[in-house]
Amino acid sequence: MKSQRNLTFILALASCLSAMATVKPASLFQNGMVLQRGREIPVWGTADSGERVDVVFRGHTYTTTAGADGKWRIQLPKQKAGGPYTLNIAGTELTDVLIGDVWICSGQSNIDVNIERVYPIYSAEVDAANDNHIRLIRVINQTNTHETQTHTRTTAWQPLSKQDAWQFSAVGYFLGKEMKRRHGVPQGIIQTSWGGTPIEAWLSSETMRSRWPEQYEETQVWDDANMVEAWSRASAASSNRWEKMLAERDLGLKEDWTSSSYREGPEWQAVEQFQPNLADWAQPQADDATNQGLKRRLAECQDLASYGLQSTQLVSGRSFCGTLYLRQHIHIDAAHAGRPALLLLGTLYDQDYTYLNGKEVGRTYYQYPPRRYSIPAGLLKEGDNVLTIRFVNKSGIPHFIPEKPYMLVFEDTKDTVRLATTWLKRVGCTMPTQRGGGAALQNLPSTLYNAMLAPLAPYAISGVVWYQGESNTGRAQLYADQLAALEADWRKAFEQPELAFAIVQLANHMAPSLQPQETGWAQLREAQRTVAQFDAHSGLVVAIDCGENVDIHPLRKHLIAERAANCFDRLVFQKKNELSPAPVSALRKGNEVVITFDAPLSPSTRIHEVELASADRRFRNADARAEGQNLIVRLPEGMEKAAFLRYAWKNNPLRANLYGRTSLPATPFEMPIP
Repeated sequence: MKSQRNLTFILALASCLSAMATVKPASLFQNGMVLQRGREIPVWGTADSGERVDVVFRGHTYTTTAGADGKWRIQLPKQKAGGPYTLNIAGTELTDVLIGDVWICSGQSNIDVNIERVYPIYSAEVDAANDNHIRLIRVINQTNTHETQTHTRTTAWQPLSKQDAWQFSAVGYFLGKEMKRRHGVPQGIIQTSWGGTPIEAWLSSETMRSRWPEQYEETQVWDDANMVEAWSRASAASSNRWEKMLAERDLGLKEDWTSSSYREGPEWQAVEQFQPNLADWAQPQADDATNQGLKRRLAECQDLASYGLQSTQLVSGRSFCGTLYLRQHIHIDAAHAGRPALLLLGTLYDQDYTYLNGKEVGRTYYQYPPRRYSIPAGLLKEGDNVLTIRFVNKSGIPHFIPEKPYMLVFEDTKDTVRLATTWLKRVGCTMPTQRGGGAALQNLPSTLYNAMLAPLAPYAISGVVWYQGESNTGRAQLYADQLAALEADWRKAFEQPELAFAIVQLANHMAPSLQPQETGWAQLREAQRTVAQFDAHSGLVVAIDCGENVDIHPLRKHLIAERAANCFDRLVFQKKNELSPAPVSALRKGNEVVITFDAPLSPSTRIHEVELASADRRFRNADARAEGQNLIVRLPEGMEKAAFLRYAWKNNPLRANLYGRTSLPATPFEMPIP
């Protein structure tokens, strides 16, 4: 009888445990999470149809039943900041739960830029930062072409520290610190982003189908798992075959050109590091029009130099595919021999394998990351040392990026040894251009909304940093409508009609110019400004002074985070702080045009990067000054009937110098003149 009762108890317990095991909370509900203060907190997930779900929080039990679709949801009442607490979901205890403010950071590669990348300019701050009241979590990249997912893959919530933030968004990291400093409550930062992706990937399929059906059709073409798998297999096979051929043909691998004992013969040719194309033995003859264009750009660069501004090296010549080896000899004295060091190789195009005295010290697979390679103790020897770079180019033109550091740094003493700008070069092999590539589903409309955004909703949050746009500069005319649609999609998904967005405007980038430009980068900045201007719950993070000529990923992410925090202070916390000045009206007064801004300007008698145009939209440079809240532009002779005025309307308006009284840069803009 006793054994029968025990069996009955065991079966009942097993049944209970089995039922509990089917309850699965949404992916963000983990140990160490941060829940949003001051608003109702949705807790949701999936279970068996009709299954009871109990949630216990701070001594109160909340109960619901899973619907026919297996979904369940409970609303916790508003909470004040605090913790740590325990949240029990169907018998599973989640510990170390904080209540504070939660922010999403999303977009493409500039939100992906991590602490490792920016560490050299923020090393002291990052080394000293440890805060258990700031928690970070990242959504792992994945796609879905046909439906919104209920769950997504995430990392774990981690406290802010150098180790846990090393691969986390630098903007998100600094935003958490800044908002904690300003408001004194726990902060949760959710990173959901993917480098190189267009805005369409983050829009819902409902929106894309109804408003941009032609674009959405491409997603439907790829909505076949078998086809995607076959394409991926073929692409992988093609890549493997190319790599195998490369290894078989590369004379540098066969003869070990990276060895310290190898001696360069007459086949090696001296080359200057910053020549436009390292692979060209002789530059191809350009036609007259090209020569004139290059001469004009070079003249502009010389003019820019008179303002103390650097310019991007012109890159020209023929594409090269294959391997290119560069070698140079470095003399190390007895005082530095054997000591560990850091090798700074700037950035280069495209892929490199780097060796010192025959030992590989680092490799990077694409052009953007800075090359910072650690040299272990004992590798550098007194006297002659050999540095070898094996370039691997699958397309494009191999070159070094100017304006970056190229040196050895002995970190204990900060002593440096600069690399020579003359190298010896030799081609290892030439190859046909590599074709194919994966299906790149992350670039298709709605695939990231389905897999990396929808599963996060309706987690209670305070706001979103949206840092994206580089991939849409080729179709900037659509961006304002698509950005407004994205905000509407996300507000609907998170059930927060007033959800705040801090829109990071594209930074200055590429070769500067003294002449007016028609550019997709400027058009997209204008779209970002327009959305922020006409949406009461959006703010503009102006970054026109943060960029770099030669790097699409500016490193001053702390500044971006501070300006995003300014937006959130105004949008979420109703503070009256000033943001970057933005134009509100234009008025013609005699031979001048007066643009009035929404904030006082820093006075200046000479504002650069101002342009005027008649109805034909042929822009020319104009003289301007800043007084009070006005930008005053003089109408030159022949332009009395100017119809348009714009400011900082270039890829890289390096001379832009219109600022507010709080030292925030004014936004680039274009306005009609009444």
